[in-house]
Amino acid sequence: MEQEDNKTREPDLGQFKSVNALMDAYRSLQAEFTKKSQRVKELEDNSRSCEALYASASQNEEVKGKIIEDYLKSLKSSSLPKVQGGGVCSLPDKPKTLREAGKLAEQWMKGV
Repeated sequence: MEQEDNKTREPDLGQFKSVNALMDAYRSLQAEFTKKSQRVKELEDNSRSCEALYASASQNEEVKGKIIEDYLKSLKSSSLPKVQGGGVCSLPDKPKTLREAGKLAEQWMKGV
């Protein structure tokens, strides 16, 4: 009699209300997994092709020269502060008050 109870008992489906709901969720999960697997393969293929491109470009002096030239141009057009000369900026005297420090800062900003 215990065997008959085991045969007729419903399987534990966890959060799913029916076998059909479980199968729908499984199919959806399988489809997402397939999409992700295809995307990973695509990224791996792109990575391999970038490595091949780099290997090819690094052996071509003309290409390397062009890359360096473009890089140097990008540095010239960047908004990074430019440092020229090797001069040292010094204050005439150390300010003794906040007011004096403010005046020095104002003069410095005006370029006086």
